[in-house]
Amino acid sequence: MSIKERITKKRVVAFLLSGIIPLAVIIFGIFVSIKGIVLTTSFLLSYIILPVCVIVGNLFLIFSQKKLSGKIIGCIFLAIVFVFLFAVINIYGLFGVIRCYKNDEVAEHCEKIAEASNLHPDLSELGQYESIEYYDYFSQQTGFFTCDADVLICCYGQSDYLEQKDLLDEKYVFQKEMVYAYKYACTPTVEIDGYVFRLLSVEGEYGKQLCYPQSLFFIATNDTTREIVYMSFYDDDIDCIISLDDFIKKDCGWKYIR
Repeated sequence: MSIKERITKKRVVAFLLSGIIPLAVIIFGIFVSIKGIVLTTSFLLSYIILPVCVIVGNLFLIFSQKKLSGKIIGCIFLAIVFVFLFAVINIYGLFGVIRCYKNDEVAEHCEKIAEASNLHPDLSELGQYESIEYYDYFSQQTGFFTCDADVLICCYGQSDYLEQKDLLDEKYVFQKEMVYAYKYACTPTVEIDGYVFRLLSVEGEYGKQLCYPQSLFFIATNDTTREIVYMSFYDDDIDCIISLDDFIKKDCGWKYIR
């Protein structure tokens, strides 16, 4: 039987019906990605790759020369595998949401920024910046463990940048020594693509606000882009930080910001 002969109304209807759920999952995935969902591997697997594989599998099954009973069993098997893998990925995978607000929009979220950490400066304390951005990042892993990062980025002209950078050491106390948790040592400073991140002291006057590694605050500067970054992080379930570079990129969502 030729391919043209296999394309009958019954098979087309059967294929369309078999694709309703996976297609709905793809459409939902596209919709939430527009709303700020981060395109993590877990998200792409469960909302794009997996349903596409099911649709393609059903296509080959339904328009094949197999017996009707074999096609039914094959489609049911694909549906079961799809539901199982979808559930596993959504329970144990990593998913994130990031929302970005720029310039005039930032002022509307001042309360949210202040709630994230009272170490975030007021907009009136930031000097004459040329542009400002605020990122609200939330991630969830293994269905239960969540973390939050709030990032404020100010871009300045050359003279204003140098002035604001010099003021940082007057306004804040930075961690000088290595920090430890579960015998893992972590440096308080790291450079990532030109941004030099420094951890605020987790002792002394910030002791009641910061607790390593669950509640942290970083300030970063970039002499090339003339940006100053204020980043607060909270995760009640984190036990240790092995690499500060990876932690800032992944847990704090920096790789989705810059």
